[in-house]
Amino acid sequence: YKDTLLGARVVGHPLFPRLQEAAVVVEDAAHPATRALPKRWLARDEWYSFAASPRARVRVLATLDEASYSPRELTNSIAMGDHPILWSQCLGRGRSFYSALGHTAEAYATPEHTALLEGAIAWAAGEGACNK
Repeated sequence: YKDTLLGARVVGHPLFPRLQEAAVVVEDAAHPATRALPKRWLARDEWYSFAASPRARVRVLATLDEASYSPRELTNSIAMGDHPILWSQCLGRGRSFYSALGHTAEAYATPEHTALLEGAIAWAAGEGACNK
């Protein structure tokens, strides 16, 4: 599940503070999930770090700018360098979309998150190409 359907394994998130504002950077504006999003926006969330970047296996849609927040877990850095945060992939005849956004109720009230979810649902339902 984690390696195939999800595409990555979560290894942690910042603890103090758990919720931080960070810059999300759209990398693939052609995808239905990201085409209505600004190239870069600030979001307040709990930022997951992964054991490794899933980039080789998935279509990365957006990344985190690690310079815009503190990727630390107690005294350990959980910075990834290449830090995908939104991606999609095709598995057989299915489609998988992953977002590490949305850990607060407030996130769902932002226009960026609403546009992201609407586009992701459209893509999962068959809109747009299914590559990677």
